[in-house]
Amino acid sequence: MPWLVWTAPWALLGLVAVPVLVAIYWLRFRYRPVPVSTLLFWRDVPELREAGIRWERLHLPLLFFLELLVILLLVGAALGLHVLMPDRSRPLIVILDDSLSMQAGQPSARQQAEQALRELLRQHRFAAVRLLLAGPTPQWLGHAVQDVREVESLLRHWQCLEPTAALDRALATAREWGGREALLLVLTDAPPEVADAQASFQWWAFGSAQTNLAITHAVRTATPERDRMVLEVANFSTETQSTTLSLRWADNVLQSTPLTLLPGESQTLHYTVPAQASVIEASLPQDALEWDNRVWLVHHTKPTVRVHVEVSQARLRSALEKALQAAGQTVFDRSEPHVLITDNPARRPTETTWLVQLVLEKEGEAFTGPFLLDQQHPLCEGLSLLDVIWGSRRDRLEGIPIITVADIPLVTETVHGWERRHLRLRLIPELTTWPRSPDWPIFWANLVHWRRSEFPGPATVHARLGDVLRMRSGRHTDTSSGESFVRCRFPDGREERFVVRNRQAFVPLRQLGVHEILVGEQTWLVAVNMSNRAESDLRSRASGRWGQWHNEEILRQDYRDLTWVFLLAALAVLLLHGWLAHRSGSSS
Repeated sequence: MPWLVWTAPWALLGLVAVPVLVAIYWLRFRYRPVPVSTLLFWRDVPELREAGIRWERLHLPLLFFLELLVILLLVGAALGLHVLMPDRSRPLIVILDDSLSMQAGQPSARQQAEQALRELLRQHRFAAVRLLLAGPTPQWLGHAVQDVREVESLLRHWQCLEPTAALDRALATAREWGGREALLLVLTDAPPEVADAQASFQWWAFGSAQTNLAITHAVRTATPERDRMVLEVANFSTETQSTTLSLRWADNVLQSTPLTLLPGESQTLHYTVPAQASVIEASLPQDALEWDNRVWLVHHTKPTVRVHVEVSQARLRSALEKALQAAGQTVFDRSEPHVLITDNPARRPTETTWLVQLVLEKEGEAFTGPFLLDQQHPLCEGLSLLDVIWGSRRDRLEGIPIITVADIPLVTETVHGWERRHLRLRLIPELTTWPRSPDWPIFWANLVHWRRSEFPGPATVHARLGDVLRMRSGRHTDTSSGESFVRCRFPDGREERFVVRNRQAFVPLRQLGVHEILVGEQTWLVAVNMSNRAESDLRSRASGRWGQWHNEEILRQDYRDLTWVFLLAALAVLLLHGWLAHRSGSSS
């Protein structure tokens, strides 16, 4: 912490008295013309040299320097100078902005912040230093250290590869750990949104407003022959910019598109690309921030869901088949279906087949609602059942209710192991209008999508930096150790294993580029892109320092007030000045 502080910097205005004092003495010793009636009595006075030919040294008496010293001492007393006591120091918590925008510029904001931190640690003394990385989730960087050389080794882990920086959460974490004793320092590239009035807090920004073009959105949709791609390019600057967007597959340039973007403008581009191009890279020329100039898009075809329908009633079977065809990526296959829909209560599927049992009833009541839906269940996404009439009996239905009316279960679920689910759906076809409502195809599309999400593989093949990828494994991923793992080969070549729990593994995505996910002999490609407008927009970046590290409590506990020293010294000089002035007057 700083060894010397002053509490009233406005007192420096008192130094204006110094040139006033000099002017008084300069005017006092200037030669002035004096008219006299005769020079008879002035003949013995030596002739004065002509004025104005050259500058002559001003001969100041000792009293001038004493008066000057008094002014300086009074200004020092008014400044409220405090000196740090030798046995007092406080811990310092440094919050490091770990977002990608800290890499912008040359030198980058991160390099400038690191250099400023080194200078601070060389010039000031702290009880301990602890570093806190501010990404989406605050993360402590090692333990508190006292040796500055240990801080250097910890700073190597400050990579600035996070999609965003939650500085407010990091500040709350730092205050909780440090309490009232710790000093806080934020190193970032943007000014604070609101000035923090709390003491023992400083905010240092090292950014600068820069022109930056970025790819802010990228989507690739697979079709049987050619894939469709949609890209969005934004101009984060105050001037019109021209650039070129290039599409590459392996070492081949598929297409180059010249662009001209107005200040703040975004343009959406549509492309068709070969389906056999497994990975396509779209890029812009290098500018202030490198990582938002490139995106990767991988070819991925959604797996087909095999469905078999065994329903005796022709009208209901037709409505089911139309809804399943509308869901897309489905095929009717009775050999090894993923989903079996039947009204036969004695039907028993294989271990991996989901069973949807239609309980068709003949007598009952027609219910108009209100229907109670489990909104957390995948089957109920987008359902409303407004204006639907549902015919059913009031009997109990086995399983956990998903859709009910009053206390009557209409759709239930039973889970068998990790792979097989048994859904029961009861209705009276003659009293039910649900198959003719918009909610009917939504329900069956939800079922197809839910079943597909349980297939082995990643939840998505296009993710954002900082996401956690949910990876479902197959049934046979056990290693010789008896544990199941999913392997991930990162873009930098490093490979890491992640444990499978309940047939799921979670892979944190901390690098930009194409990741390889391996389960047994199967491999999936997952592209991780930046796609963050807030980080790409550098127009609001700035430099500056805000906040302070001292208040009344800290000054009272850790510092010694020097005001009384300056006042005593000024009093002593005034006494000396008075004695010398009196002596000079007596001798004359």
